[in-house]
Parts: sequence; C-alpha cells; structure tokens
Amino acid sequence: MPPHVSLVRQKRSLPFWISALLVSFFFFQDGVRACQCMGPGPTPCQAIGPHSAVFLGVVDAIETPSFLGFLKAAKVRSPNSFRDQYRKYSDEVTVVFSVEEWFSGQPQKTARLHINKFLGACGYEYQPGDLFFHKGQQYLVYAGEKNGVLATNHCSKTRHAPDKNDAEIESLRRLSRLTSSIVTGTYVLPSAGGPDAPVVGASVTIASSAGQRFTTKTDAAGGFTFSGLPPAKYEVQLDTPPGYVVDWAPSSGAGWRTSADRELVVYPSACHDVGYRALPNGRISGVATSARGKLTEPIAIRIWPAHHVDAIENSWWAQYHSGPTGVIQIGPLLPGSYVMGTYLYPADFKERSRDMNYLEHFVPQAWFYPGTTDPAKAKPITVGFAQQVSGIRFVVPLASVNVPSRKHLRSHTKPAAGPN
Repeated sequence: MPPHVSLVRQKRSLPFWISALLVSFFFFQDGVRACQCMGPGPTPCQAIGPHSAVFLGVVDAIETPSFLGFLKAAKVRSPNSFRDQYRKYSDEVTVVFSVEEWFSGQPQKTARLHINKFLGACGYEYQPGDLFFHKGQQYLVYAGEKNGVLATNHCSKTRHAPDKNDAEIESLRRLSRLTSSIVTGTYVLPSAGGPDAPVVGASVTIASSAGQRFTTKTDAAGGFTFSGLPPAKYEVQLDTPPGYVVDWAPSSGAGWRTSADRELVVYPSACHDVGYRALPNGRISGVATSARGKLTEPIAIRIWPAHHVDAIENSWWAQYHSGPTGVIQIGPLLPGSYVMGTYLYPADFKERSRDMNYLEHFVPQAWFYPGTTDPAKAKPITVGFAQQVSGIRFVVPLASVNVPSRKHLRSHTKPAAGPN
C-alpha cells in the first residue's frame, strides 16, 4: 500500500478488496529522477518581498491525501491514466503550521503549506514514509505565494529551526522592519577554476523612467549599497573593464553564472540583494542546419567545457537557442575549449510524451558538433580572451539517430528533459 494512503474500513468487505487491488495497480516504483537545485537558495534579503512568504512556525498537522479523496477527484476522461493521476494526487501533502513569527508576505496565525513528497521532483520525503516535516517541531519556512496559496520545495532554504534567535532569523527580523527600501549587491569577474574576483571602484548606476538617478562605487569586495530608494522600476548600468561585458539575465543560457536582470524593481520598504558578473566577451557564432537544409524550428544548443564531460549528464547546463533561421549566438564565454551539442528526440516524441511512464524514463540522445553521438569524438571549439569564433556550421539530424527501445529506456534513471 502506498505511504500515507488511508483506507478507513477495517472489515474486509468487497469495496475494500476492490480498493486494495486498485492501490496495488496504481503504486509502482520506477527510476528516481534527479532533483537539481541551482544555487544555495535566497539570502534573507532576497527572501523579503511581495511574492514570498517567510515565517517561523510549529507543525500542527500534516494532511495526507486519502484514496477515497482520489476516487472523488479522479477524471475518467483525462489524457493521463488513473495510475498517473493517482501518483500525482498522492504526492501532494499539506503541512499546517501555527505561526510564531512572520517575516515576509501576508501575516497569518495559521499557515497551510503545500509540498510534494517525491524527492526526485524536489519533494520532502527523503526516505519512504519519512517526511521531512514532523508534528510539534519548529521550522523556518521559505515559500512562494500565489493567490493566497503557499508552496515550497526541497530547493528552498526551508529548514528545521529549534533556535528562534539564530543569526539567520535575527537577520530576517531586522529586514522585516525596514522603513525604506535598500539594494545591496556584488559585482565580480568569474574565474574558470578559482574564486570570483571583485570589481573594485566601478560605478554602479540605477535610473528610473521618471528621471531618478542614483550612483555609487563598488568597495574592495565588489560590494555596493543603495539606501532610501523610492519604489520604482530601475535600469542598472555598470562600468566594465576592457574586453568584458555584463552577463545580463535572461539573455545568457549559462544559468550557473548569469547576473541578475538588468531591470530592477524596488518595492516599498523592501530589501533587494543582487549580483552582477562581467565576462570576457568571447563568443561562438554560426548556423545550425540539417542535411536537407534549414531546420524546421529553433533548437536548444548546449555548450560544455571540453574537459568537463560529466556535465553532459545535465541537460539544463548552459542552454541557448538557435534563431528562427538557425543562427547560433553563444556567449559571453570565459577563455577555454568547449564542446557544443544538442539533444535529439524521436519524431513521435510529442505524441508519446503524453505517457508519463514513457516520459519519466526517456533519455534524449546527445548530438555533438561537428556531427557525432560520441562525446569523445566531439570537436572542441577553443575561445581566447574576448575572441569571436565565427563560421561554425552544425548539421543536426531532424530526429534521433538511434531511438532506444522501450525496454532499454526502462533501464535508465536519468531525468526526462523537454525538447527545448
């Protein structure tokens, strides 16, 4: 029987055995997807805002879905099978908190937090039947809020918090009592193999459409602060060293080193923590095409350090997209050698992806420049400091070269990935 599913009847009646058979049909254990959290989570300053909920609370109750509830909620006419519907339904848990202290969001005496159990989807059941949250214990919760519904996942900084006066909680208290808005940030030059280098003495300017303009300088650690800011939407401007450009989000696909967005929205009495990085203006450009000519639609292009083959396992790593005509523009890039590739999908992938079992076990096929499925045969592209490497022609098949059989797919435990 699945964990946390309650069948109320004790007498072994016909409905009980029908339910038991259905439960045994629905419950199955497949390969576990990987939960990949990007970054250490928000700082206390980043967590304070109008769309977040941060609070200290004690768990009063944990509400788990019942099988009877599923039978009432299940849809007969659904593209998903009953088994898939049940797995999704039984994965959702509500943790009810008695709130001790509210730091961000709309204060409530009782908070209902929606979570998932499945660890592969960044849920909170680290061992079967052993949920992270326990009744009567105190937690510091970082959650998102939308239409009054609070939700969080394993990648937030939510944690067990027996000491209500630890340093992080004290910082949240101070920030929650701000009477005006402040912006704190850092400006650095990333390194391929070492720590970031601070940009010292650089001008940082923010300007609003109403003509408000504020400027400060970075300190010895690359840090800067604006205080007493009127609420507004600002554009950030940064001085850059020769040969460098700011890696603005979301234009770059290299999410692990991307700066904050160029647009900065300052809310009333809020704290904003931002980080900016300037990279050497090295770039790779060219065209992605097929043996028959132009591609029918833009494709996702990935790029990995040539010496970091294990990063190929992460299909989200450094993703860009070709233009409508197949044009490739990748950068800015640190000096080094890179392997470029994409992922191939069978021609019927969109149709077959409606099957959750297929989707969870599907492993896209990597295809590397200049044209191989073997990463060892990929041709590295070397980029010097601020060098523009052009003329790359990447010929991509229109579908998988070798579509794995369904039996072969079941032997993998890699995460599913979308075609883009």
